[in-house]
Amino acid sequence: MSYRAAGINHQAWFLSVEAGGVDQQSALRTALRERFLPDYDATTGWTEGDATYAGGQERVRAEMMETFGYFTSESSHHASEYVPYFRRSAQTVKTHLPRRWDYLRSAETVAGQVDTLVALSADRLSRGLQASGEWGMPIIAALEGSEPADVYVNVSNDGWITNLPAEACVEVPARVDARGVHPATMGRLPGACAGLNLTGIALQTAVVDAVVARDPPALTAAMALDPLTASVLDLRDIRAMSRELLAAQQPWLPEWLRAEVRA
Repeated sequence: MSYRAAGINHQAWFLSVEAGGVDQQSALRTALRERFLPDYDATTGWTEGDATYAGGQERVRAEMMETFGYFTSESSHHASEYVPYFRRSAQTVKTHLPRRWDYLRSAETVAGQVDTLVALSADRLSRGLQASGEWGMPIIAALEGSEPADVYVNVSNDGWITNLPAEACVEVPARVDARGVHPATMGRLPGACAGLNLTGIALQTAVVDAVVARDPPALTAAMALDPLTASVLDLRDIRAMSRELLAAQQPWLPEWLRAEVRA
């Protein structure tokens, strides 16, 4: 199977999917409909999929492909965090994510075990290094003169996706070799796909601008641009949430934000 995808981190679109030179977009759409979408008399229960990150619970990505026309790169759990459609209430979460996975619960299972986990990791690594499934190792190896690697990278948008801003960080395929990283020019994304990416880019840009300017109110305004946040909170509640987040994170914040919390 081969594919080409492009967009932004955690929200790239599979623009082509082929097997044996035959387009599989229609087959993928049909499979998602028949397995996950109630409009096609499909349902998924708690017994399907894995209890952790990946698995058979793909209602969110099925709904996304049905609406926007293309499969997205992130699992339903994570994809649902970047859009305003699926987490508006406890009921919509249960409906679209019947087997929930979240960072807090995962962190709670290992809380207080840092020393033990570090020791176990050190012991495992001392018995032999092996590359994980992350892209970092093949990229470094290719840059150091090993076999060229075909990977997906997040890079400044130097014309790689023509209908996303030049200041955006985009996700595109690339060839990596000893001469460097060579992103592929992907042209224009479908309009609605680019539009959804732009909601994320707007948030990212506003956060960067706020941090560069050391402007706490601008950081709060940036939080108001988050699609999921705006789907469940009004502006007054977003301001309150911002204050609570900054207060909780105060020990790790730069001085210009700690001063805002103390004010």
